[in-house]
Amino acid sequence: MMPYSRDQLRQQAESIQASDPDLFQEIQRVARSKDKPKWLPEVSEALSQLSWDRERPAVEGVMEGLASAAIDPNSVEYESIILRYGRPVLALRSGQPKLVFEDPDSETWRTRLTNASDYLRAAAASIGRIEVSNHPSGFPYMGTGWVIDDGVIVTNRHVALTFAERGDQGFTFSTGFDRKNPIGVDIDFIEEIDNVEASEYAISRVLYIARDDEPDIAFLEYNGTGRPPLSRIETIPDFIPKNTMVAIIGYPARDSRVTDLKLMDRIFGGIYDKKRLAPGFAVQISPDALNHDCTTLGGNSGSPIIDLATGKVCGLHFSGMFLKTNYAIPASVVATMLRRLRNNELLVPVIDATGKTKPPMSTSNADNQQLSQGTEVKFTIPLEITVRLGQPDQTPRLATATTATAAPSPSVTPSTAPTVTGTDKPTSEAALAEAKRLLGGRLDIANIELGWKFRDGWITNERAIVVHVHQKKDPTQLEALGLTSLPKFILNVPVDVQPAPLRLQMVDTSALEAAKVWQSPYKPWAEVPLEEVNEEMKLTAHLSPDAGWGVLSKFLSLTKKRLTIGMYDFTAPHIVNGVKDATKPRGRSMTLVLQRGEDIGKGTKKDDISDSDTVEIFHEALKNRFAFAWASVRSAGALFKSAYHIKVAVRDGTAFWLSSGNWQSSNQPPFDPINGADTSPSLLTSRNREWHVVVENTKLADIFEKYLQRDEKQASEQVQPEAAADSEPMVWVSEDFFQASEVELEARPQYFKPMEFKKKLRVQPLLTPDNYAEQVLTFIKSATSTIYFQNQSFKTGKAGSNPEHFEKLLQALLQKQRDGLDVRIILRKIGDLFDIISDIKDYGFDMDRVRLQTNCHTKGIVIDAKAVLIGSQNWTGDGTGPNRDASLIIYDSEVAEYFQRAFLYDWTRIGKPKIDETLPAPELATGQEIAPPPRMILMPLNRWLGES
Repeated sequence: MMPYSRDQLRQQAESIQASDPDLFQEIQRVARSKDKPKWLPEVSEALSQLSWDRERPAVEGVMEGLASAAIDPNSVEYESIILRYGRPVLALRSGQPKLVFEDPDSETWRTRLTNASDYLRAAAASIGRIEVSNHPSGFPYMGTGWVIDDGVIVTNRHVALTFAERGDQGFTFSTGFDRKNPIGVDIDFIEEIDNVEASEYAISRVLYIARDDEPDIAFLEYNGTGRPPLSRIETIPDFIPKNTMVAIIGYPARDSRVTDLKLMDRIFGGIYDKKRLAPGFAVQISPDALNHDCTTLGGNSGSPIIDLATGKVCGLHFSGMFLKTNYAIPASVVATMLRRLRNNELLVPVIDATGKTKPPMSTSNADNQQLSQGTEVKFTIPLEITVRLGQPDQTPRLATATTATAAPSPSVTPSTAPTVTGTDKPTSEAALAEAKRLLGGRLDIANIELGWKFRDGWITNERAIVVHVHQKKDPTQLEALGLTSLPKFILNVPVDVQPAPLRLQMVDTSALEAAKVWQSPYKPWAEVPLEEVNEEMKLTAHLSPDAGWGVLSKFLSLTKKRLTIGMYDFTAPHIVNGVKDATKPRGRSMTLVLQRGEDIGKGTKKDDISDSDTVEIFHEALKNRFAFAWASVRSAGALFKSAYHIKVAVRDGTAFWLSSGNWQSSNQPPFDPINGADTSPSLLTSRNREWHVVVENTKLADIFEKYLQRDEKQASEQVQPEAAADSEPMVWVSEDFFQASEVELEARPQYFKPMEFKKKLRVQPLLTPDNYAEQVLTFIKSATSTIYFQNQSFKTGKAGSNPEHFEKLLQALLQKQRDGLDVRIILRKIGDLFDIISDIKDYGFDMDRVRLQTNCHTKGIVIDAKAVLIGSQNWTGDGTGPNRDASLIIYDSEVAEYFQRAFLYDWTRIGKPKIDETLPAPELATGQEIAPPPRMILMPLNRWLGES
């Protein structure tokens, strides 16, 4: 919900000046007076938190009228007076002999309301709060209703659907919190401030709930047996004139979605859920729509808009946004629908178990029969509910419903229905077909498919009909659009509403088409085999953000002759300076292969520089001692398919640094938390988790250096297309998506010191596209007890849909878990998580052994605490095959145990996974945005998808 602004108050002043001169003169008098209302400081303080939408002067008439005022017409004090005097909210005391309006600041409104008090007293007695018991939400009431005819209450469809629904044979009360009994509903016609009395009437039947293509109306029957009779409120049959003076009576509820909660509390006195009256003006804008400017909140849904001149209802309030816009259904439309109900002209759709629509059931199909004990009877007037007499403990078969959009009503089934697991495919597929038939034409729905039910932010074992919507909306937003919700079940299968993933937003497929025709000239290099090395060496194991920059800076400072670097991103100023200092002295040189393009300018990388700027710095500093090539990727004849994703630097041909992390500030922050130089919140919650090694071994260093030099030579010889600056698709993502979870924030930070190992080590060098897949397949198959897997990406896709090399890796990992090994998986909380997690579940992995980490960027595997894989390969089809990446398998228990301790610490620190379902869905950037969407940041699509 967008926040209220001071411009809207000024617009309200203009409206009052134009339409209500008497009230406007009173506001002027109060503004000029030296004796100000006692409440003014508090309301003004709340208003002072609001902002202007734009710079604009006060309207001319307002300025002239207040030229001598004691209050500046542009001040919050003046706006406070407009708010409290112009559109007040009053408490009601409806007891005889007179109606009392609590605390009316405006004498103008006091006089008007007093003159209309006879009408208002009569109406208020027939307006009640619709209350519920045994409701799953725990809320005590759902809205407002009023007596429109003998025994009949009218309210909104979206109110009724919180406790009732269109069932297979008509309308039913939904199953309650106990999953056994239906929700209980009554209407209390008092519920006033400081009044403990009650006047409750049970709601005995649901007479009609309007279809989604009809006005937002529902009719309920109340049981008045043995209770004082209630008077119906008459309705106005015709158009109302412009600027009709009205009042709304209902039960406004405190709404946590309102952004200006303090202001809301000041207006309503911090008291909600009680009978209130708010005056204003109404105008009918069409035969089917009416606007009004009375002050309302969510609980006003179903409230009558009462014409102060006649005491008759001119509209049924159904939608509004706090202090902004209010909509109502003209009373003539409500009366017409009631007449059609009484004339048996409203049809209740009936859908059989096969999904076929039967002839509609009219509201006149009543069966008046003698009832005997044990007889099963169907009541269809117009509610159909099956009851077996003599067995009072059996409750009707009911279903639950919530809110969502507009379409024909689907077949819904009880919330007590047995769960449908992934093995019950025929039932699931039948429900999917039914859902597509019923909902397939809705414009708000992007896609309907079979998937899994998510509950409390994580996937369950229940099969579900997944409905992807273009934008998830809360009940208030749906109400404002006149929309209702999807059912919770279709043919006993749960319905799960999810934001549309980006795969459904993709329109331009040129990049995908280019990938299809990609054929690489890259050939394995037989002259430099990637053979295992088993000899003495020095290895420094370390992590980021713990000690990454400290170890890397020392590594760079020891350069004597040359640095040979292959890097995906090189943007951190402190690393650029470190490399420049290491290579600038005479006699030293540098070779660099770098992928074009970067993601900088925000968050932890707000001060990073572009890759092009980095290259220019080295050209300027080193001149002809700098050999450079943009990596050969993303074109039909490129060496590597989608990414030059390697992170390796070789020093003097004798030592090398190898990592999962790029040379960016997010991967290598210039801090030393081990020695107390941490940040708040901790680096663990704001920077990436990376695994690194520095290896001093000439044989291994020589292998990697030769491959990097070959990459530079081959890329330089290619005629590469000049990449346009905006060629990579961009996506808008909520900045809150990158915030650490509460569990992560509350965990005590633990930082791991680097560990040096000087010993004989068995190390297998890995490169893609060369030998990664085959070596890692053997590595996984060797596991006998544990596999701890931590990777930014784990894109299983659908089983059988992957490239052969990747499918074999996934199947091997899955088989180890099925064999009973302790296989745990940590992946990054990034991308279309509902899709990613559902795919992992579909593939067969145990979702209790999967966790999400906010800043996971490492790509490591620890097996049996005896061997560890460290490197840069994402687990995707491209990452494990045709991209350029580098890793090592180190067969040593001490090294493996170092990284295993880090893994287990992260596993515990991040806690059980939970996807924040309240965040807005990401949106593909169009390039036409005038300003960034609120609280959204722009990033490359491939990075959002976890592919880089």
